[in-house]
Amino acid sequence: MAESKHIVISVKPKWAKLIMSGEKKVELRKSFSKSVSLGSTAIIYASAPISAIIGTIKLKKIDVNKLESLWNEYAIWTMATRDEFFDYFKGKETGVALIVEQPIKQHEKSLKELRKNYNFTPPVSWRYLKETETELIHKEK
Repeated sequence: MAESKHIVISVKPKWAKLIMSGEKKVELRKSFSKSVSLGSTAIIYASAPISAIIGTIKLKKIDVNKLESLWNEYAIWTMATRDEFFDYFKGKETGVALIVEQPIKQHEKSLKELRKNYNFTPPVSWRYLKETETELIHKEK
């Protein structure tokens, strides 16, 4: 099955809500693909207990860097405390900052609905959208 250039990102509810409100402009990842294009659409899947797609964002920039550099550059936009930031990356020397823009909230699509209609499996961190899932980014916002 062909992969799209769009992705789905699993985000804890606390952070997902802040991303969709536009307050959180940087999502942190321990690793990320070098083949994801800037400008790609990312579907935000809020993990348990919400377990639903809640909206989409655009990837403006992807910065892979040393942790101290990421913290110095993006701390205010991560909405994380210094302890949260460094605890998340514990044991890592580098990390990934996904700079996001254009959050668009959608009517929540529950995991039950997604499994039934799209055979959807939420990612642990992120994954490409399957061809059968691409309409999720174009559905009613």
